[in-house]
Amino acid sequence: MSSLFNELVAAAEKLENDLITWRRHLHQHPELSFQEHETAAFVKKELEKLTHVHVQAGEETGCTTGVIALIEGDDEGKSVALRADMDALPIYEQNETDYTSKNEGVMHACGHDAHTTMLLGAAHLLDEMKSEGHLVGKIYFVFQPAEETTDEYGKTGGAYMINSGVYHNVDAAYALHMDPTLTRGSVRLNEGASMANVNIFRGKVTGTGGHGAYPHEGTDPAWMTSFVMQALYGIQARQMPPLEPAVLSIGEIKSEGAENVIPSEVKLGGTFRTYNENTREVYAEKIEEAFKTAEALGGSSEVTIEYGEPALNNDAVAVSVLENSVTSLFSDYQILKEPYGLGGEDFAYVATQLPAAMMFVGAGLEGREQDGLHMPKFDIDETVLKDGAAILAAAAVIETTQNSTT
Repeated sequence: MSSLFNELVAAAEKLENDLITWRRHLHQHPELSFQEHETAAFVKKELEKLTHVHVQAGEETGCTTGVIALIEGDDEGKSVALRADMDALPIYEQNETDYTSKNEGVMHACGHDAHTTMLLGAAHLLDEMKSEGHLVGKIYFVFQPAEETTDEYGKTGGAYMINSGVYHNVDAAYALHMDPTLTRGSVRLNEGASMANVNIFRGKVTGTGGHGAYPHEGTDPAWMTSFVMQALYGIQARQMPPLEPAVLSIGEIKSEGAENVIPSEVKLGGTFRTYNENTREVYAEKIEEAFKTAEALGGSSEVTIEYGEPALNNDAVAVSVLENSVTSLFSDYQILKEPYGLGGEDFAYVATQLPAAMMFVGAGLEGREQDGLHMPKFDIDETVLKDGAAILAAAAVIETTQNSTT
């Protein structure tokens, strides 16, 4: 099969100019979660240029802005899904390039333009393989909206597209993610818990308020909140196992009042993330206890906790497929076997339904200032686009031809 992988690399190199053009178009026209209408139309148009691809778009995919494509091989084989997210973030881009975002206040700061481009590239490569009679099984291309945020029902695009049933028909699923902390030629690939579950807490501490000159005549929720905050930050430091990955951050503190007015209430909210469900539940209990600190100081409190996507757990066999893809295509690539951090990723929903794995691909720019993910100067080394397209295509080939189930 080595000659087939060599052909994939060569075909991806020929496709590189198109990949860069697609990525820059998408980068210039970013759209927020559940609003990816132009992005979905662009993807659909490019897919429909291919010979063997069957395309679905809109509500039948589970999301109004979702796109699903299918290529069927000539012989029986396993089925696989390749997934990319399409949405952007509400960030003002600060890069000065000829492909800077034209949609003010919206930016592809998490690499979803690259993810979409690489999946389009994989579709082109596999369509060509189908024409040459080298394809077996079924390959689904899942272009998913709304990875970054939930709608009013608390669901991301990934949750909706699972409900469409596309993943019910496949044996395994694969996805790639840009990694600006690594340069081209390195990837992060981890078995098991690799990214955190994502959770939000919103709370309120209530007192009586009053004049700033006479705090003794009432109860001061700002003062009480300072103790609640210390209790919250103490959860990880003093109440959780030190070797258990988890984090809590307070991101919002609000009150009504003025410099000389003690407010009657203070609102605060934040996020907490863990790698396993038991730790998530324990953390939630500790947060509720932390807010009750206000009661001991003469006030009252309330808190609500919302669970978001689960932790991403990469399947061992699926990880081996991605590793095989990388080593079969690129002899000089370095594979770092380590978790990806405490960020969240709604591909985790897919990984709870079937064997799945996501790999982080080094795309950091050498010799140029850049930011990390979700930052206004985030950018990528576009030479990795052809690599990513080839890796996805190779994973599909390996998955559909191997005999063991994943």
